[in-house]
Amino acid sequence: MPEKEPVLLLILTETASLRWFVASVTHDGAAFPLLASAERDLAGYLDRELDEQVSFLRHRYCGVLQRGCDRIWGRQQKASNVLLIADAPFPSAFPEVTQRVAQNLVDWVSRPPLISAVAAADPDGVLSLQVLAGEDDPAAVELALSALPTLKQQMTQDTLWEQLPPAGNCKSEQAVS
Repeated sequence: MPEKEPVLLLILTETASLRWFVASVTHDGAAFPLLASAERDLAGYLDRELDEQVSFLRHRYCGVLQRGCDRIWGRQQKASNVLLIADAPFPSAFPEVTQRVAQNLVDWVSRPPLISAVAAADPDGVLSLQVLAGEDDPAAVELALSALPTLKQQMTQDTLWEQLPPAGNCKSEQAVS
């Protein structure tokens, strides 16, 4: 069996549209769009109590991570690191939701290492990551930061991403309209 190429697996959250994207980044910096959710795919956490918000988002991201790993495996790649990057804290959520979801996912995924962060740009437009949970890996963070501008542009082009149908087949999601 051929050796799998190690890549950085990125799960990007666009909080304004409540959707996620999965991309891989090779160690030489080439970024590949893989998967995208429907808009409002993450909206199931809205109007829930704190623990239910955390539970919904944790379970949704676990599924996203599994799908991302499946896609890169089919490309003869494997995740050397996973970065879950949101563009802001979750809107209309309890203040601690973003941090709790980040920590839950880092605790759940031991290999490959997972870092959860929020991306921010300074007044000059320079991107940085505020690591919320996970062991900071400067090389992985730098690689992610170098790929983010390209991926942000690609996130506006739905045809570059495999579009997944809206989720909603689990019992807890059916209770929320």
